Amino acid sequence: MASWFRRLAILVGAACAFAAEAATFCVDTVAELQSALATAATNGEHDLIRIETGVYAATSGAIAFNYFTSQDFDLVIEGGWVGVGMADCVFQQQDPALTVLDGSGSRIVLRALGNSGTTGSITVRNLTVRNGSGSDVGGLLLGAGAGGGTGFAGNVTLERVIVRENQSTSRAAGLSIGTIGGFLEIRNNLIFGNTCALQACAGEIIVNSPLAIPRLYLVGNTVALNTCPSSTCGDGGGLRVSGSAVKWIANNALFFNETADLLLAGAPHDVFNNAYGVLNGTPTSQANNLVGVNPSFVNGLAYDFRLATGSPLIDAGSMDVVLGPLDVGGLPRQNGPHYDIGAHENQYEVFRDGFETPL
Repeated sequence: MASWFRRLAILVGAACAFAAEAATFCVDTVAELQSALATAATNGEHDLIRIETGVYAATSGAIAFNYFTSQDFDLVIEGGWVGVGMADCVFQQQDPALTVLDGSGSRIVLRALGNSGTTGSITVRNLTVRNGSGSDVGGLLLGAGAGGGTGFAGNVTLERVIVRENQSTSRAAGLSIGTIGGFLEIRNNLIFGNTCALQACAGEIIVNSPLAIPRLYLVGNTVALNTCPSSTCGDGGGLRVSGSAVKWIANNALFFNETADLLLAGAPHDVFNNAYGVLNGTPTSQANNLVGVNPSFVNGLAYDFRLATGSPLIDAGSMDVVLGPLDVGGLPRQNGPHYDIGAHENQYEVFRDGFETPL
């Protein structure tokens, strides 16, 4: 299995190399971010949008921040940037909580779609998407997700993003991400507190391909406390993964979502080294999953999903996945012989003697 993740790392590295040669924007207002997205959609270049730390809350429109392109160029959106004196975007802080895109409770937060047949990649990392609202998706809509871009064939990367407290009048309040023939890499994200009326309130991921190689890498995420009315919740309020492509689902912590935590549709799904409460659907293959255990979050009710000392998720992840150097909080991703399950890596002393307090 590791060889496929090494292949993915090469693909991601190539995408980053393209981004390094892109038109680069540094934004620190709502208007500047909206303008950068509009320009990037049509400028015929790869584009890198750096967002300085702060809260960005749009006050008009059905979509706070919108990108739709018919071109085959890459887009990278990343938060955490900080200016020094008169210079903008001088250095980057690796904490997604410091850069917040806010839907003000009345609009989709971020939509980044490619027209049918487009193959440029879309990458979003190191920021928070919150307080969105929509009829299908409230928070984050990428690639060939619900409501548009159904023929998009490029890659999508979502990395170290917090998707929280979005709402939808139907499904997929948190996020909807998809591709036809591309790769999806969704890693080290925290998805919680999203509410919807029907099902898959945390979000839905759709990936289609006739090729018998992995096209989805859903790894190292925490999905928790996403809710819908129990009488209308369908297959469950957690995360729904569907499509015809091979899908790898590993090292994720999925707990306390309405009715079910992980919903599988289509095939095949390879599900390994996850921890969850309730699974709907049948994996094609599965191994080393922790089912129905207490994850021992520090304080899940207060939205603190770090792992407490003694959690069974510590050192229980697979090393056959690429999670990158940092967890969702910007701290070292590996601290011990194996990855921890979920978006947070427990940060107490490497000896893990049980006496230290997690950071």
